[in-house]
Parts: sequence; C-alpha cells; structure tokens
Amino acid sequence: MDNVSFGILVGQKRRADAVEAVGVALAERLGQANQQRQADAQAIAALEEENEALRARVADLELKLALEEATAVASQAVVDAFKAQHHDSPLLVQVGTMKSGSPLRASTRIWVNAFDEAARKRNVTNPEVYRVG
Repeated sequence: MDNVSFGILVGQKRRADAVEAVGVALAERLGQANQQRQADAQAIAALEEENEALRARVADLELKLALEEATAVASQAVVDAFKAQHHDSPLLVQVGTMKSGSPLRASTRIWVNAFDEAARKRNVTNPEVYRVG
C-alpha cells in the first residue's frame, strides 16, 4: 500500500471516528431530552390534576356564596316585611346616627353586634371593615 492510499484510509478512519463521536453525543443529548420531556409531562400532569382540584373547590365556593347571598336576600325580605307591618316596633326606634349620617336603629345595633361577634369567632380582627350598609 502506498503512502497516498494509506493517507486516504487514515483520513477516512478519522472522519468515521468523528462521525461516530457526533452520533454518540447526539444520542446522549436525545436521551437527556427524552428524560426532560418525560419529567415535563409528569409535572404538567400534576399541575393539571391540581388545577382540576382547584376548579372543583372554586365551584364549591361559588355555590356556597350563591346560597349565602340568597339567604341574605331572603332575610332582608323578612326584615322589610316586618318594617312594613310593624313600623312602630321598638326595634325600629332611632337610637343614634351612623357615620354615614343614616339613622342608627335598635335593630341595626343588634345586627352590628351579632355580625362583629360572629366575625371575631372566625378570627376576623376588624369586622367593622367588612360590614355592609
């Protein structure tokens, strides 16, 4: 074998080795990418599961809120009917004035006290901030 032929063979061997090294490196990177893709898929599945649980919780809370609002509306309807039928009741006597300038009636004072007490039992530190009306 002459030097030229030997040189060609050596060059081809080097190229083959280089191609093989690139192939091995690509295979390793592909394996890493597949592992990352599997980890990402597991993380996404866990997030989707958590999201479904949160959606169910939100739906439950929305239902509870709707029922609380319906209870408040129904209670106000009873109060309004009481006021219309018993306008001379001692519960409707003005006992002061609210910050807004509205009259403070005995029934309102009862409501405020009950609201504040119930809120404090639920660890609300400033129930007056949350009162409606």
